[in-house]
Amino acid sequence: MNVLCDVKLTYEQKLFEGLELEKVMVSPNEDIGVAVFISDEQSNDAILRFYSIKREGSEPNFQVLYEIQAVSLLNKDIARDFIERLTELSPIDLMLLLSPDPTFLPTPEFVC
Repeated sequence: MNVLCDVKLTYEQKLFEGLELEKVMVSPNEDIGVAVFISDEQSNDAILRFYSIKREGSEPNFQVLYEIQAVSLLNKDIARDFIERLTELSPIDLMLLLSPDPTFLPTPEFVC
């Protein structure tokens, strides 16, 4: 179990080797949310992995359900800035950023 921002997150550590829990965002209904993991490798780029989480019944713990999306950014500083600005993105910007269209390559400036 990992605790970040007063949210207890349950997941199998071995399934997340090479990843570090960066942020947990809980929906206002407080039963679902998103856990953001960042690659902990010492490479230049940074891979963010977004996972759906759900509260386990009446328990305070959240369980990781499945991976929603992975995004590769130039470095960890840009990745962390992206995470902090994530809730400020419009739905259209978010859809474009997470678009599977390989011809659309968002730049860090797109997020700023």
